[in-house]
This record gives sequence, structure tokens and C-alpha cells, in this order.
Amino acid sequence: MRTWNAGIYNAFQSTLNRSHLDWGDLRSDNYHTTGYEDSKFYMNALVSTMSEFSWENLYRCINLCNIAIERYPTIPQILESEYAPYIGQAYGMRALMYFYGIRVWGKMPLMTKPWDGDLSKVAIARSPIEDVKRQILEDIDESLYFLGTDVSDKFYFNKAAAYALKTDVHMWFKEYNEVLESSKYFVNNSNFQLVNNEKEWKD
Repeated sequence: MRTWNAGIYNAFQSTLNRSHLDWGDLRSDNYHTTGYEDSKFYMNALVSTMSEFSWENLYRCINLCNIAIERYPTIPQILESEYAPYIGQAYGMRALMYFYGIRVWGKMPLMTKPWDGDLSKVAIARSPIEDVKRQILEDIDESLYFLGTDVSDKFYFNKAAAYALKTDVHMWFKEYNEVLESSKYFVNNSNFQLVNNEKEWKD
């Protein structure tokens, strides 16, 4: 499980790499280059043949999460307490991938089961945004159920990341009452504080 989850995080890195800029920050002027190639992002002149906008890596990460979610509980003689942190991370990472996806592409194919390699099953219709959003929130809740309270290891998806993602999702959909509820976790919590400058953020 530890090794498989390392694969999930590796796929996560491959998915975003620079793409988190291409998919959002560039078009908000939060970037420092002004070359011709970057102007395609500034002007939203995106075409499907550009490799930066393929969702191949994103679905590779999702499929690894799907495999973890389906198979961890079936490991012989395993206890829920043993697979809980790993499956909790898988649920959280799947939610995060779909959240990136709907912000970039809107409607997306919704896949929650591992792909079995059957090429006839490759073409999947896009699901409505509401369906994907529902799956994201369900995955976050599953993640919160399985993840422990220790949030000291910030290199892995933990309970704090789950609450932050839940807050972000509700903010994206302008559901402000839900935002207030999900962000309560951070209020008066001694594990967290607002950062005041770039160095604190990087730390």
C-alpha cells in the first residue's frame, strides 16, 4: 500500500508538473514570462492537440486511486486501521484530481472503478458537473472518515488537506454556508496559522 500510494503521488506530480499554471495561474497573470508560447495561455487560445491540455496523466492518477480504493480492503487478513491512512489518501487524491478537472474542462468522464484494459471501454461520455461535484464531495467525506488526526506530515494528503479541499470546492460553487462549516476545522486550531509573507508560505 505504501509503494502503491507512492505511485499515486508520482502520477499526481506528472499530472500537475507545470500544468497547474497552464490550467489556471497563467490566465490570472500570476506568472512572470511573456513569451509567444505563454501568450496562448494568456489569450485562452487552447487547442486539443497541445499536449499540456491532455487529461491522460490526470486519468492515470485517478485510475491508480480507483485501484487502491477497490483493492486495499480485500488484502487478506488486513484490518481497517491498517489500510485506513492509505485508502484515505487515495480518496482525497481522486477528489483533488476531479476538482482540477472540472475547473479546467467542466463536464468530465466519471470513472470510479479501475480500468481493466478493455479497449472497448475507453470511450466514456462526460458526466454533468453536478455528478462529478457530488463524487468529489463524497470522496472527501470518505477521506475524512479514514484519515487520522495527525497532520504533522505535510507531504501527504491528510485530514487538514481534506478540509481545505472541501472548503475550496464549496468556495468554487459559491456555497458559502458550507464554506463556513468546512473551514471551522482551521478556526482556533493551534496546528495552523495564517502566513504573512512568501517565506512563511514556503516553510
